[in-house]
Amino acid sequence: MSKSIAITSGKGGAGKTSLAINLALRLNEKRGKAIFLDADFGMANGHILLKSRPTLDIMDVLVDGVPVRDVLHLGPKGLRLLAGRTGATELLNLDDSKTEALIQAINTLEDECDYLVVDTSAGAESNTLACAAAADHFVVVLVGQATGFVDAYAMIKGGFKQHGITNFSVVVNMAESKEEAQSLFETFKKTVLRFMPVQVDYCGYLPYSRAFYNAAVSCHPVATQPACQVEQTALDNIADRILKSPLNRAMAQRYFQDAPQQNVINL
Repeated sequence: MSKSIAITSGKGGAGKTSLAINLALRLNEKRGKAIFLDADFGMANGHILLKSRPTLDIMDVLVDGVPVRDVLHLGPKGLRLLAGRTGATELLNLDDSKTEALIQAINTLEDECDYLVVDTSAGAESNTLACAAAADHFVVVLVGQATGFVDAYAMIKGGFKQHGITNFSVVVNMAESKEEAQSLFETFKKTVLRFMPVQVDYCGYLPYSRAFYNAAVSCHPVATQPACQVEQTALDNIADRILKSPLNRAMAQRYFQDAPQQNVINL
């Protein structure tokens, strides 16, 4: 069965899209066929960072009924892309039916991929949480800033309250060292567990690296650059930890599987 990973963050600037793209590229190269879904509705930029120019995108699927297979665009290293549309106000506030339609469309691609990596919008809006809750692994990107800490907490709270998610994976981004990343995670975990009955698993970190900044400027992801061995090793470690972490068992509409009635937690 195909596996799905949703990369989320409570705020913009946490490196969510960079992690999602590079993770998808490494999975595609090392483990099996991967599809990158840019579900950052209305503010999609995954295709830009991949230096791709798809002629069709998610909007064509949801509005014009174009088959999702016709929207798949071949990107670097054979990674296939389902692009969003930058500045599409129609995608900013998708209702539940459109979000469900998108997930159902993705489900027709199960035979096309081994891994689906979903880059969600930043923040805990309902359509963002629905797209993340549909994945096997709900991954939250954590950065060592006060606002990043609070917003990551809000993301987990939203997933728990709205979809009953109890298993979350956390990746620390822009850490100066392994020790700093581990310490930040442990502090974050204590705060989360103090208020919510969930499981939070540490899935590694990405180092503070000029290579990621240069990659964003040049639109050549570090996963495609032979010189970026340190960053690629970190990405492979993150992928391994995520895939070994407990599965999301939320009763919500899911990628590549039938779902029972949604479970909502009231706090």
